[in-house]
Amino acid sequence: MTQSSPLSRVFHTKSGKEVSIALGTGTKWKQNQDINDISSELVDNILLALKLGFRHIDTAEAYNTQKEVGEALKKTDIPREDLWITTKYSPGWGSIKAYSKSPKDSIDKALSQLGVDYIDLFLIHSPFFTEEHTHGYNLEQVWEALVEAKKEGKVREIGVSNAAIPHLERLFAASPSPEFYPVANQIEFHPFLQNQSKNIVEFSQKHGILVEAFSPLAPLSRVEDNALADTLKKLAEKYNKTEAQILLRYTLQRGILPVTTSSKENRLKESLEVFDFELTKEEVDGINQIDSTVKLYMMAGTPHLSKLLASKHLEVSEIFCFWKQLCSGILYLHSRGICHRDLKLENIVFDEEYKFLKIIDFAAADAANGGPSVGLVGSEKYAAPETYASIKYDGKASDIWSMGIILYYLMHSKFPWKQAHRNDPHYRAYSSSVNLLQFINEGSEITSQILEPDVEKRVTISRLWEDSWFTSLPFCSESSSCGLTHTIRQVTS
Repeated sequence: MTQSSPLSRVFHTKSGKEVSIALGTGTKWKQNQDINDISSELVDNILLALKLGFRHIDTAEAYNTQKEVGEALKKTDIPREDLWITTKYSPGWGSIKAYSKSPKDSIDKALSQLGVDYIDLFLIHSPFFTEEHTHGYNLEQVWEALVEAKKEGKVREIGVSNAAIPHLERLFAASPSPEFYPVANQIEFHPFLQNQSKNIVEFSQKHGILVEAFSPLAPLSRVEDNALADTLKKLAEKYNKTEAQILLRYTLQRGILPVTTSSKENRLKESLEVFDFELTKEEVDGINQIDSTVKLYMMAGTPHLSKLLASKHLEVSEIFCFWKQLCSGILYLHSRGICHRDLKLENIVFDEEYKFLKIIDFAAADAANGGPSVGLVGSEKYAAPETYASIKYDGKASDIWSMGIILYYLMHSKFPWKQAHRNDPHYRAYSSSVNLLQFINEGSEITSQILEPDVEKRVTISRLWEDSWFTSLPFCSESSSCGLTHTIRQVTS
């Protein structure tokens, strides 16, 4: 049996068995149920996965699936010490506060819902939170609670999810000794997103932190005809494997542990049949070179985006030029069946090393053609009304709303409200009779359809792109006089 390349860190269950590919139990399993209901379908799925050979189960407070994992653990005859259970503390996000009053309460709730005496790996689900979200806890104080839980034996190992390098460095500094350093960082990873944040994979692995990958199979729902699709097809034929197995094997050979899921027995079985073949170094390198992050190349010398916005007043022509380029990126995404769902200025960055502007954070990205988007996604000031009204919504339409908020901010250097939530009086008072973008309305009705609360009336990116007002906006070229001196081209590899 071929073994994967050495992981940066290898975990073992209490009985000494090596921890391998994880079964994920994310929010999709509860999307059509009341929050307090126990999904018998998920319980059965976990039991099936255990029967097929999975011994690593991943859940989270935010997924609301700890109870289902607990029910499955009660019903299985597999000894607890042969299993590895991972769960996560939810510190809150956007306008949603932490579910538990403290990290300690979250750990105790997890132990109770899982019906176990200890948790193998406990993670902070995201380091992007404020003390207001967590009822008074900063990142270091949350970490202190996890350290105490490890000392008490409630958890065996502690780590984080979605962390960037600065977050890990803060946790190193907050740890009483190297024994309590984070041991895992669970991030989105696949050929289209090989670093969720700058250099995070290499940094984590160099510091003995196991990188775990959620959504390792995401490219299978996001691609049609491109270099990756052709590569996966050829490799699948060569090794007599499925394209999903090729992606899982690739992830393992990058030294990263995949977290995957499926409701189908054959796919669960196939997920574990990836240790009897090995991709060549050239094949792994070939996949590494494929990256579909939307890139809008800018000429060297343009300031970092945050510096640009802070250091100078943008002229109207510069704003429109900048915004139109961002719209071109959204057009590129939507035309390929992808919606981002968390567009904001923080996710639009200028890469000083490679000299291009890009839309980032595809942890929130979702296929847009296979039905509605699902999940509470969106940031405080940018979220569209429908994302709070239902767990299912049109991801493409929510992107358009966020683009409108970005334009408003660029024009006014402020947001129209503190948070996009009905508790905010300015947001609550907003209605379709108010055109927040009326300052750009030059005879076109389409501007009022960008920040349109009624999702059915909101403009699409393709229709916006074809509108006479939009096409008349300035668009940079190498000889542009807008002041940013940048050029644009879209690339996928």
